[in-house]
Amino acid sequence: MILLLSKIFIKDRENTSSPQVRKAYGMLCGGMGIALNILLFAGKFLAGFLSNSIAITADAFNNLSDAGSSLITLVGFQMAGQKPDPHHPFGHGRIEYLSGLFVSVALSWPLNSFNPLWIKSFIHSPLYSTHLLSLSFLYLSRSRFIWLTTIKISAKKSTALP
Repeated sequence: MILLLSKIFIKDRENTSSPQVRKAYGMLCGGMGIALNILLFAGKFLAGFLSNSIAITADAFNNLSDAGSSLITLVGFQMAGQKPDPHHPFGHGRIEYLSGLFVSVALSWPLNSFNPLWIKSFIHSPLYSTHLLSLSFLYLSRSRFIWLTTIKISAKKSTALP
């Protein structure tokens, strides 16, 4: 779909090294992400409301957070496309990467901010073993991510040329 839309909306779409083309791709993908995620949110929210399903309604709000991520991406590409000025003689291109970093931190924030009251409510819940299993899987997946990131960084350092 992006290929079709890029043929229509992006001039010189093959020249991806051009900052204008990169900005156009970012704006197109960000706009499409916002539009499609809002449509998905509306449809899933309606389906969750009509079926009285908490799971579908929660998935709808996940799509709404994805729309927010796309909005941040869109703003990042817009700001990165600004012309150089006296305060930024090399341009604003790094904002594109900072907006991606902001999205990743914002999406991982709930994983890093466990409230002790949640843990206490899990322990006193009748489904304690299920909650404990879920927390264990969450801990293992985060540990695996940190371990793989460490391996990637050490591999880059060991293969770097002097």
